[in-house]
Amino acid sequence: MFQVYGPEAAIWSAGVILYILLCGVPPFWGESENEIFEEALRGKLDFSSDPRPSISESEKDLVRKMLIKDPKRRITAHGVLCKSWLL
Repeated sequence: MFQVYGPEAAIWSAGVILYILLCGVPPFWGESENEIFEEALRGKLDFSSDPRPSISESEKDLVRKMLIKDPKRRITAHGVLCKSWLL
């Protein structure tokens, strides 16, 4: 069955990329593709383990909002662009 993805999926993907840029590692990790998918479904983010650098609370907040599992609750592109630290 074909599934159509909206802009919410792009926000989630951009959140993964932003996490990698800020932390230097992917937000979800596993030994196999299935383990990575399971971690992504859990959605638990780690901002404290090494080697993560110091990340501001506003940066963490944005990444968390971009990676909310429920697309209806996820931040919009407009909301992302309104974040002051991006300006």
